[in-house]
Amino acid sequence: MKITELRAFYEKRKLPASDFEKILEILDQFETQLQNKKPSTTVDEASVAELDYFVATLVASGENTFPVILGLMRYFRIIGRNDLFVQLTKYTGGNEVIENILKNLEIHAGKDVADKVMKDLAIPVLGTAPKDYPQFTARFMKRMHEHCPASCLAEVMSGNNHGIPDQAFQEEKSYYEAAPSLSAYLEDLNRRQIATLQRHADTNTIWFEQEINQKVVDYVKTNQEIMAAVIKDDKLYSTKIPYDPKRFLEETNPMMRRYYACHCPFVRENILANKSHVSPDWCMCSGGFAKAMYEVIFDHKLGVKCLNNVLQGDEFCRFEIDLTNVPYKK
Repeated sequence: MKITELRAFYEKRKLPASDFEKILEILDQFETQLQNKKPSTTVDEASVAELDYFVATLVASGENTFPVILGLMRYFRIIGRNDLFVQLTKYTGGNEVIENILKNLEIHAGKDVADKVMKDLAIPVLGTAPKDYPQFTARFMKRMHEHCPASCLAEVMSGNNHGIPDQAFQEEKSYYEAAPSLSAYLEDLNRRQIATLQRHADTNTIWFEQEINQKVVDYVKTNQEIMAAVIKDDKLYSTKIPYDPKRFLEETNPMMRRYYACHCPFVRENILANKSHVSPDWCMCSGGFAKAMYEVIFDHKLGVKCLNNVLQGDEFCRFEIDLTNVPYKK
């Protein structure tokens, strides 16, 4: 293991020494598990399947905490194991989403409704196998349809359920305020985002949870909606970049393209297994993510519609964000 590099990472960022010691302990556990296998291997050479098995042992031992998973992600990023880093994002991508939906549900429909939705349902713990999420999601959405009034279900599901703080978008708000128009801002946003992708492609580094190569950059250049949005008739149109854009572009099988397009850990595996019926209304959560930045930029609550999503057989997810009655720069 590259302990020296890991220590330097923690020291450079002034992260707590206790965090470093804890992740070193976890890595030693992983190494021991791998050494006891036949044939044996090391943490640096571990496969995705071996990492998944180790995460399951963390769940069993109660060490499946967010700091532990984050520490593993840091280590695999340091040693250039992009595949293992990306695999761990499948466990963290849904962190606290259900909790935030329930808080939103209490605000709009009351605690009694939230309690009815969650009766006999347990939120999947961090480290739950991705294949086990869709069954929970299907039951959760069935309860939502049964107990949440239709008038507020869309508003609840399209809230800021990923818990992104407003300050995360303040820089973009400044860019918008300095732009002559919304269209000009969106064009500039697109250029800046593409430049960011190009840097990751040139350095072979991960952008959020995504591997970026030149084909991905070139693909994004073809559609301003993917890394920004397009304004038309007081509507913003936004298309999500595939979760795994590199494999998405290489794939020819329609089902696998949908799988590589989907970002959501709560439903992605169901695209392959197709064992649980998950309401497409679940994807309004992704719509909430798409509009969150624009709500901060305009200081205005916005409506959103899901025009395309992979749960319904599309190869991409696309959203319409309503700016009707919003005083934006034209």
